[in-house]
Amino acid sequence: MPASHTTYAPFIKKLEYQCIDIDEDNFITCMDADGNTRSDLKTPDQIMPNPPQAVELTKKIKDFLEEETDFYIIVTSACGHEQVMDTKLMTAGAN
Repeated sequence: MPASHTTYAPFIKKLEYQCIDIDEDNFITCMDADGNTRSDLKTPDQIMPNPPQAVELTKKIKDFLEEETDFYIIVTSACGHEQVMDTKLMTAGAN
């Protein structure tokens, strides 16, 4: 875009939530840093069309839950949509 033109850029937000569970309808239950829970995020493989690596990421999340590993899900929010993009293991000192 030329410098003289006005262009819009989406506001993108990256959030981390502690993953707690996945229900039978493939919604993730997670908790933010303030202790508030939410259960409205779909597993990556339930988003249509499937984003790249969605099946692998969903399997990774389910494996971590099965192994009772403490981890975060990384959620990207833009243009009114939220999507789980990655995971991150908790450090030993984190609660």
